[in-house]
Amino acid sequence: SYMSLLGLAGRQRGLLLLASVSLASLVALRILVSRARSGIEAPQTSGRPRRSKKSRRKIYLRGLYNLGNTCFLNSTLQSLSALDAVGAYVDCCAVAPSGDASPVDVAIAAQLQHVLGLLGPQPRPVAAYSPRALISSLGNKSRWVANRGEQDAQELFQVLSSTLQALSRGPEASLFSLDVLASTGSAVGGVVSTLRQPGSSGTPERRSGSHRSFSDGSPAPSGSCAENPFLGMAASRTACVLCGYTAAIRHFTFDNLSLSVPRKRSTTIEECLALYTVIDQLDDFKCRRCSISATLAQTKADADRCKAAPSQSVSRAKKAAAAVAESLLEQQQRLERALANDSEADLESICLVAPPPGKSTRQTMVARTPRILVLHLSRSIFLPTGGVAKNP
Repeated sequence: SYMSLLGLAGRQRGLLLLASVSLASLVALRILVSRARSGIEAPQTSGRPRRSKKSRRKIYLRGLYNLGNTCFLNSTLQSLSALDAVGAYVDCCAVAPSGDASPVDVAIAAQLQHVLGLLGPQPRPVAAYSPRALISSLGNKSRWVANRGEQDAQELFQVLSSTLQALSRGPEASLFSLDVLASTGSAVGGVVSTLRQPGSSGTPERRSGSHRSFSDGSPAPSGSCAENPFLGMAASRTACVLCGYTAAIRHFTFDNLSLSVPRKRSTTIEECLALYTVIDQLDDFKCRRCSISATLAQTKADADRCKAAPSQSVSRAKKAAAAVAESLLEQQQRLERALANDSEADLESICLVAPPPGKSTRQTMVARTPRILVLHLSRSIFLPTGGVAKNP
């Protein structure tokens, strides 16, 4: 009887709790009705309006089979398929390649266009795809792609980028036109200098390493190609610590930036980019202004020795010595004008003396950003002994 009384008390407590919840629900419902009548909308649980399940459109994505250590290929293809600008660019390269295009490059572009089209959003579930034909086409250009070994995704991207850039190469622009920096069209890869640098040294190394329709939905016109979305331009400037001379700013195109990763437990993209644009200290730079100064000093010394030489009795020897002195004086004047006005001036036949290597600074920055910035995080560490290790 005691247990039955406890059970009765429990049921009463349950009925009392249920009644309280029902009363609270009625009060809340009355508040909502009164707010609706007074013109005040009930607050929503989220900022987005809820859609019914029938109005929601399901999107399915296609997978790629791993054909034996081909994850580097699959991840690259899946990443490229998510970018509409890449699809338009590949379409143009596959439909209207350049006149001197290689048959191997044309085959790669056609297979790449086919695969990227299959990897687009699908309205219904689809089976995975095996990119054997694309791997076979890439193997005709780079055998390491099809050797079933572990490969690097960045190297594969370089192969794809260079192939597409070769197919879309147009007329070369003037290397001395500053319009190249503001141009949105495809540029020719390589180093571009805004000033002429005859005989200059210390050229900066390259730090970088190139299916549907256009972004507005219109089809790609025949005979023209969309811009290379990966192509950007960087600028490098070198300055001599000894004389303070700054060499001409040199520009070069890139399709991806290789960034060093700091040796620390965690980092950010901003820190890696800061390492790319940091001011480097160089010990083997040969400054052009220092070369002109050294050549001028040697020319003055030669002219003084020529003047101090004893006069010859033969008239032919006198004429030869006078001609040498006149030539040295002319060289001296040209070197002085170059130092005073423009150290990059063309000195033609004057052979510059190489000064001893001095300290200098060099900084590389991005002059024109690409539409799609590709960043390669390099985990290689160069040890003081010359060896290479992996950044953990």
